[in-house]
Amino acid sequence: TTEIYTLSLHDALPILRRLLATTAQFDEVMSGVRAEQQLGRADKVNQLAAATSKELDSGALSSLSDSKTYRTQLIDTVSLAKNSAAATNGFAAETAVVSSSLTNSPCHLVSDSLVKALDIVSWAGTALKDTSTKAPSLQTCEDVLKTIDGATKATQTSQCGSGAASLTSAQAKDYMSKRQLSAFHTMLSCVMDHNKGEPALSISKFSGSKTTALVSDPDSIGQQSIGVSTGGSGGTFRLPERLSSMLSSVEAGADYAFVLTQDLVLGNADTAFDAEFAADSMQGLTLNKKGTSTATEVKNLEQQPIVLKVPFNEAKARAKSQFWRQKINCNFYDTSTGKMNYDGCSVVEVNADHILCNCTHLTDFSAGIDPNKPACGDGKIEGTEQCDDGNTVSGDGCSDKCVVEAGHTCWGVPSVCCAPCQPGSSRTGCTIAGDRNTGTCQACAAGKFKDVVGSYDTTCKSCITDSVGKGNYSLGGAVTCSPHEACPMGQERTGHSITNAGACTTCSSDKFKDTVGQYDTTCQLFTPCPDGTYLSGYSITNKGTCTICRSEEHTSELQSPLQS
Repeated sequence: TTEIYTLSLHDALPILRRLLATTAQFDEVMSGVRAEQQLGRADKVNQLAAATSKELDSGALSSLSDSKTYRTQLIDTVSLAKNSAAATNGFAAETAVVSSSLTNSPCHLVSDSLVKALDIVSWAGTALKDTSTKAPSLQTCEDVLKTIDGATKATQTSQCGSGAASLTSAQAKDYMSKRQLSAFHTMLSCVMDHNKGEPALSISKFSGSKTTALVSDPDSIGQQSIGVSTGGSGGTFRLPERLSSMLSSVEAGADYAFVLTQDLVLGNADTAFDAEFAADSMQGLTLNKKGTSTATEVKNLEQQPIVLKVPFNEAKARAKSQFWRQKINCNFYDTSTGKMNYDGCSVVEVNADHILCNCTHLTDFSAGIDPNKPACGDGKIEGTEQCDDGNTVSGDGCSDKCVVEAGHTCWGVPSVCCAPCQPGSSRTGCTIAGDRNTGTCQACAAGKFKDVVGSYDTTCKSCITDSVGKGNYSLGGAVTCSPHEACPMGQERTGHSITNAGACTTCSSDKFKDTVGQYDTTCQLFTPCPDGTYLSGYSITNKGTCTICRSEEHTSELQSPLQS
C-alpha cells in the first residue's frame, strides 16, 4: 500500500479498489492515511480519504457498522490534517471535494462524524472566502452544499430509518454554527465576481439543501420577495422599502451580497433544540457588504418588519397540537442559546401550507408550535384571554375567541360561566369562585316580573314598586306585570292582589257603582233620604234621587234609603 501514497488520486483509485476488493484490508489503508496525516501531508490524506470513501460507497464492506467505523476514522483524520495545511484557495477547494465524498452516503454517518464533516467544510468555506481572488468553480460551491445536504440527511429517519444519527443539544448547536458558516462563506466567495443586476447564483440540485446568492444595492431589492425555491413552495423574505436605513453600516453606492439558504430540519430537532417543529425545512437570509468578511447587522425593523413566508407540514403540526392553527408561529435559531426562539416574530396569516410572519431580525427561520402563544379552547387562560372553557363554541358564556360574552360571568380554569336567564326568570345558585356551581334559571315568582335578559345577576322585580303604574299583578314567570282592569258600572273588582287578577262581581242590593272608574273603584252604599222624601230611580248602576212624598204619603221618621 505504500506505493499508493505516491500516486495521484486518479492513478491510486483503481489500485486501491483492487486491494480492498480482494483483501478488505481497510485497517491497513487507514493506518496509511493516519501516517500521512502525522507527516503533515494533508493533500495525500485528502486523496486517500476520497478514494477510500468511494470504495465504502460502492459497498466494499457488507457490514454497515464497519462502514460507519471506517468513515468516522476518515473524517477524523481529514479534520486533523487540514489544520496542518496552508489555507490556500486550491487546498480549500480540494477539501470541499473530499467533504462531499465523505458524506455521499448519509446513512453511513454517525452524529460525531457528521458534525466533524461540517467542521471540515466550514473551514473550507472560510478559506475560500479569505483566499480567493476570483470566484471558485460552481463545482466547488456545490461540493460544500452537498456536504451540508448529506450531513443533514444522516439525521432523517425517512432516509436512514432507525439508524439515523441523533444529535445532542451541544452537537446540534455546533452543527448549526458550522452549517451557517459553510453556506454563507462559500456563497460569498462564489458571487465575488458578480455585480448588481446580474442573475442570482442558485444551487438547487440537492433535495435537502439549497442556496441562492445575489448582489444588489439594499434599496433596489426593497419590497421584493426573494427566496431559494422558484416554484412558490419555498420560503421567501419580503424586505422593507428603504432597507439601507436599517443596516448597521451603509456606504454610498456599495453593493451587498444576499445569501439565502434552505435546509432540512434535523431529524431529532425537537429534542436537540427543545422545540416542537411544524416544518420540514429552515430558511435563512444573511447580508454582507461586498469586500467585508462579516454579516451586516439589520436593525430598526420594528416599524417596517421583514415579511417572512415559511412553509410548514400540516400533518406534523397536527401531531404536535390539536390547537396548531392558533399556536403555530415563526421561530428562529438563537445562536446565544442553541435553541429555537419565537421572539421578534408575529403571525400575520396562516394558510394551507405556509404562514406569513412579520419579523424584526434576520437569521435562520422555521415554523413551530409556540408554547407561549395562547390557544383558545385548551382550558388554560393565557395571554389576552378573558376565559377558556375548553371549547371554541360561542353562546356558552365564553366565546370562540375566549372573551366573556355579554351578561355572563366566568371564573376558574378551565372556565365555568353563569349565563343570564331569559325574561321571566332569574338565576339562583351561581357560586362564583366557590364550588363551580352555575346554578339554574328559576321562573319569577307571582307578583314579580323580569322583562329583559340582562346579566347573570339580573333579578326579578316587584310589580308594586318597580312596575310602571300601580295596581299591577303577575302570575309566575311573568315578563311584565299585567294591569288590574276596571270593572263596568254596577260591578266591582274583588279578590285581586299582585298575584291575582281577581274578578268583577255585581254590587249588592244596597250598593251601586255608576262609573267605570279604576280597577279599585268599589260599590257604594245608597245615601238615606230625609223625612218627607224617598229614594227613587235607583239601581246598582244609579244612586237614585230623593223624591218628596205626595199628600197621601208621609214618612214618620227617617227611613232606610230603600223605604218609600
